[in-house]
Amino acid sequence: MQIILTAWRFCLTHSFGRLEIRYSLTAQTRAHQNYRVGRITITDKDIAELERLRDETGLGPQRLLARAGKAPAGLYPAIIYSWLARKTASARSEHFEFVMTAYRTVTPVIEITDQRRARLQAELARTGYQPKSLMNRLSPCPDDLTPGLITRWKIGQVRSARRDLWRFVMDGLEAIP
Repeated sequence: MQIILTAWRFCLTHSFGRLEIRYSLTAQTRAHQNYRVGRITITDKDIAELERLRDETGLGPQRLLARAGKAPAGLYPAIIYSWLARKTASARSEHFEFVMTAYRTVTPVIEITDQRRARLQAELARTGYQPKSLMNRLSPCPDDLTPGLITRWKIGQVRSARRDLWRFVMDGLEAIP
């Protein structure tokens, strides 16, 4: 094992009425030094972007890692939570890049407010379509869009929706004369 000198440390001890000064060395192994090389400093801008992506996708760290697939070794939800809480000033670069890439690949969600729900109900009433007949009219539809989902949006059972699915339905309704 190769030892690298990193700093001198002064230790003062009192021994039988006289002051002794001992010098001791603090050392770091090369392996520990290399561990530090792959780290990045997390800035406030990075945290703001991470919070924005988390809010936009509606996924917390646990759900993100569960759906992202094979995460780098040593990456756990607690690490991401510590970044968000600003308890950690640095991160392994591969961890941070993995998390940011995973968040960017998730489709954003929107909140279905009372205003959006009223707009959906008004468009369905204006066109005279029910969710099933609307999907037949708009086909081909995205695979994740079902008549039951549109119905749950309409009656308020669901409080959020994928932005692309909501846009598909609303654009389709608005295009119908």
